[in-house]
Amino acid sequence: MPKAELYIGNLGRDVSRRDIENIFDKYGKVRRCDIKSKGLGSSYAFLEYEDERDAEDALKLENGKDVCGSSMVIEWAKTREQKLRENRLKMKNKRVERSRECYECGRRGHFVRECPDKDRPKRNSRSDRERKDRDYVRSRNRSSSRSRSNSRRRYRSRS
Repeated sequence: MPKAELYIGNLGRDVSRRDIENIFDKYGKVRRCDIKSKGLGSSYAFLEYEDERDAEDALKLENGKDVCGSSMVIEWAKTREQKLRENRLKMKNKRVERSRECYECGRRGHFVRECPDKDRPKRNSRSDRERKDRDYVRSRNRSSSRSRSNSRRRYRSRS
């Protein structure tokens, strides 16, 4: 994405391309205007100017103004590389946060070997219930599959 591209957010659902172009034409020649709709929620648009200075003026002067009953949010559009970098940082931060938690109690500030809850009897947590449910389903599946296989064997041995 070129540097002359703007993201325009928080637009009403009924805003049209003509409405956006009428507002932003006064700052310079608009090369492209794409309006995206998110179904029932608010819409957003990408607007590209031929000149970066025109985009900068539009950003400064139109940000926060009212269009069709909604206050516009205008920012520089992010490049693909910026989006990828942000996503990588988010994922890295999630991994770091999880690695700092105690595996025994789930709280931060200590590791399992130092956990004050280690010697206490465990509560029946959600994960324990899920594990028991899975084990029950597995055992039911195994017993039913065994009975089927035995009946098949009997049938085959008779012929």
